[in-house]
Amino acid sequence: PYPIHNWRRGLNDPAFIRDRFGHFIAHAIKLGNGIEDESDTMQGNADAIAWFAGFITEAIAKHPDAVRKAFYAEPRDEQYIE
Repeated sequence: PYPIHNWRRGLNDPAFIRDRFGHFIAHAIKLGNGIEDESDTMQGNADAIAWFAGFITEAIAKHPDAVRKAFYAEPRDEQYIE
């Protein structure tokens, strides 16, 4: 069991935000394909999706710069080389 507000420590951490987004995507795919999660319920996937919605909403409201960094929303002077 985690402390009740443990998730708040990652609100300003781009790597944590990106990691949670990856888990959100995995649960969304599982739910969309009718695959049950580790807890053997479809509800577990829906719960994970709902958790991420709340988490990312809070992150955007309190730490928008961290969210922008997590999702590469700004140019980074990277170049594609063929």
